Amino acid sequence: MSKTDKITASENTVLLPVPMLGPELKTPAWIHSIALIKSSGEQDTMRIVIKRDLSVSIKSFTFRYRFSSLPIYVPDEEHKFSKYVYEDDDLNSSELITILGSVPSHLTTDGCCAYISEITLSSGQILEFDSSQFRLIRRPKTKKAPQPEPTSVQTDIPSILPEADVQKATEKKKKSQLSPEKKRRRLIVILAAMVVMFAVEIVGGIALYRYLGVKNSADMLIKEQRFNEAYKIAYDSDYDSVLNRVCKKAVEYYLGNNDLETAYVYAYGSSNSELTDLVIDYATSAVIDVNTGKINENAFRVIKKTDNDDKFTSIIQIICNNLKNRGDFANALRIASEIRDPATRDNYENTVFEEALNYYISNHKYESASSFIDELPNITTFEKSHSDALSAAIDRCVLNNDNAGIIYFSKRYPEAEGITTVTAGTAPGDAGVRAELAIIYPMLTEEQKRTYHSQPIAIWNEQIYRISDGTVKLPGGKITDAVSIDMNEQLCLVLHSDGSISAHPLKGEKVPYTIPKYDDIIDITLGKDHAVLLHADGTVSALGDNTYGQCDVSEWSDIVTVAAGQRFTVGLKTDGTLVAVGYNSCGQCDVEPYRNVVDIDACNQTTVMLFSDGTVMIRGYRSLGLENVESATNVTRIRAGAAAILVEKRLTPKERTYELYTGHSGGSYGDPTSWPTLDAFDVGVMCIAGVDPNGNMCQSGDNMPNKTTQESDS
Repeated sequence: MSKTDKITASENTVLLPVPMLGPELKTPAWIHSIALIKSSGEQDTMRIVIKRDLSVSIKSFTFRYRFSSLPIYVPDEEHKFSKYVYEDDDLNSSELITILGSVPSHLTTDGCCAYISEITLSSGQILEFDSSQFRLIRRPKTKKAPQPEPTSVQTDIPSILPEADVQKATEKKKKSQLSPEKKRRRLIVILAAMVVMFAVEIVGGIALYRYLGVKNSADMLIKEQRFNEAYKIAYDSDYDSVLNRVCKKAVEYYLGNNDLETAYVYAYGSSNSELTDLVIDYATSAVIDVNTGKINENAFRVIKKTDNDDKFTSIIQIICNNLKNRGDFANALRIASEIRDPATRDNYENTVFEEALNYYISNHKYESASSFIDELPNITTFEKSHSDALSAAIDRCVLNNDNAGIIYFSKRYPEAEGITTVTAGTAPGDAGVRAELAIIYPMLTEEQKRTYHSQPIAIWNEQIYRISDGTVKLPGGKITDAVSIDMNEQLCLVLHSDGSISAHPLKGEKVPYTIPKYDDIIDITLGKDHAVLLHADGTVSALGDNTYGQCDVSEWSDIVTVAAGQRFTVGLKTDGTLVAVGYNSCGQCDVEPYRNVVDIDACNQTTVMLFSDGTVMIRGYRSLGLENVESATNVTRIRAGAAAILVEKRLTPKERTYELYTGHSGGSYGDPTSWPTLDAFDVGVMCIAGVDPNGNMCQSGDNMPNKTTQESDS
């Protein structure tokens, strides 16, 4: 389509009937003329001239046209109407607007008809018209040169014709003259046709009046959001254009109010299928709350109304992928169960199930895995039983060497067939235990807790002691049942496998406090002048100097692990909160506000906290680079001593790297970044050390001897 302001006359131009509205309908724009411009050897074109009432401002108008010789109100299955929307900037600047367009070369037609179907005023009001409202105004055909009329039959018949032919021509002309009876009959037919045309005009006017009444009533009800009444009026009157308008406005209103089901009802009641697709697409985008991740059941019910199975399956997979990315596999499996094709549904459900187990077990989300497995019986289309799913989870834990997971499932489902035969120990600082500390730690036996807390290496200045297969040789003799060891400048403290402890002075020192006999200790730690002992029942004992109240721990309960610094003590509870007592010169005991802590340790005047998300925070002294530890991520273990913090960071499920943060400016602790993955590591005074799974030592720092004296090896 193209437009021009100039109308070109041509002897090949054929003017066609123009559809006009009745005189009672005054519009700001109407079709002034329609013409076919026929050119020999070239493609035919059409020209439509629109006339404007410039006193009324228009935003746009839409006209429909077709290349057909039939009147505009007569259906033509071979030639459908095309639509053209005119909304150029010069719309309100010219009284005449000319539209030119090419006639498709495959069409052989002598006619073209068009009408304006919609006008949008600048005020926002929309005027709509239907082809049935129009009548045709005939245009004169292309004029031909005048021809002289014959005066008689004889003068028009060449004399060279035979006499018989002349006689026949004369008789034919006589017969063509009407008799009075025929003239009377013709007059009756003409009068009858005029009566019929007049009746049609009256009926058309009544129909138009009725249409406008229905439309205006519907528009009034739409403005008042009384869509149900508007729909009934439009439906009863059988006007599709009004009905579709009511439905469209209702859909817009209810989508805006997030009432998707009602919006779908009105979309479905419309003859416009695109409206239902719009509502379903909107529901797909809104089915998962972006903030909470919850399923919008209202939106999901709308999605299920689509009758296109392929589209429905595609939508289901989009929703499931979104839920899986959020870790919500239970809902993903529930949504997947709605897939209509059984084979596709079974395959996709199994995929979701396998991905769920891999996600939950790999990330130590045992409670989530349990909820997921318990939900499976409610999904009737899923083929695996509860016991099958549980066995699959145990197998995944075994495959991943996830002892914490095996412990969890064996305690959580003791009645499950065969599960009681599964046994597992724990590893020091087991990541699975830490991931859900409040749940799994209370499930551990005393022996498992002792192993979880075991620390097989301790260093101080140039002294390194480590446990190998339970054996460690100390100045006071060899111990063969050692589980953990800790050291300060005065002594070594050893935790035995039977839950007892023993103290071993260094360099001729004496033990500064009496060691009671215990049989339930699971964790030990040394401060500068005091020792802290964790019992299996979650209570704590402290021995030694109590000048600042660092040993006032008798009221503590539900403790998971303990840490001691210079004259202060910190305890971690199973709920991830902290308690602290003692010297608080730098705020090292101000730890009560913190949550989700999974491990703790202490420097001289600094509390170090490891959180469940793998980040680290410190309270107390934090200068000279010590505070940089708070930028570390993916941290799995921490050790602190003197004025340094050594952290283990996760690279892959099996690979680790180590970083050191120190607040000491008088020397060097060395660099651990090239160390391999270690079983254990510790921090001393200006030195760090660790031992790998093969028993090889890694060490660095100013206070490390040239040759490490590992007395446990002698």
